[in-house]
Amino acid sequence: MKASGSGSVLTTVRRPSAVPVPAPTACTAPTQGMIAQRAYQKWLARGRLHNTEVQNWLEAEAELKAELSPRR
Repeated sequence: MKASGSGSVLTTVRRPSAVPVPAPTACTAPTQGMIAQRAYQKWLARGRLHNTEVQNWLEAEAELKAELSPRR
């Protein structure tokens, strides 16, 4: 066997200093946990009324979507 005489050469790669870094994206959709917590708070505030689960959920979801949507 013959040993190879070529060595490896390390080079430094430099990035341009003006490389744009993307901004972190904000959460734009509420999670089910967030909606559930808000709906529960609404249920408590309404005096624990029966048969208001769907109404509480939909209101909580709409409120959170409005709060979390990016402002333009």
